[in-house]
Amino acid sequence: MAILGKLHGFLRQKGISELKEGVLIPLVIILGLSPLLALASFKPVEIKAAYLYNLANFVHWPETTMQDGDFVMEVLGNPELARNLALLTKGEKLEGRNIIVRSINSVEEIHDCQILFVDSSREQEVSARLLEKLAQKHTLIVGNSRGFLQKGAMVGLVLTGKRIIIAINTRLAERVGISFSSKLLKVAHKY
Repeated sequence: MAILGKLHGFLRQKGISELKEGVLIPLVIILGLSPLLALASFKPVEIKAAYLYNLANFVHWPETTMQDGDFVMEVLGNPELARNLALLTKGEKLEGRNIIVRSINSVEEIHDCQILFVDSSREQEVSARLLEKLAQKHTLIVGNSRGFLQKGAMVGLVLTGKRIIIAINTRLAERVGISFSSKLLKVAHKY
């Protein structure tokens, strides 16, 4: 699996060698990582990058969304996450499309993308109207707080203690034609 090689390289580059208790279980389930990788330690930003990288493989967009061009992931308000995500996706493809990661600093910079991650520090800048507009374009909106799920995000990567919990607003996603694989739904908290 290509992600395995990327994560091995990523871990070696970061000098990671210990696991923070309970952090990697959902990642191991979702990614199918070997038990040897489960001995590695990750920073929350590295885990979120891996989740975002692999989230696309467990999401089903309407056919019109996945036709031509690059697969674009934008990260609003977290350049470190964007850097980690760009490292993991470098040279990778999704359904034959190049994966492009953009770090953006304002809502005005949001363009057509398949996944938009909004850092909790920037959630207040994102209006309900903008979220609805993005949802109608079949953009998967991801945040890192439960409050943002209530506001209109479809997926939350919520840090609770030493764990990142995947929370999914299935009703909103289904309303705009986005669905999730059963593998993801098994490990996610449905909202």
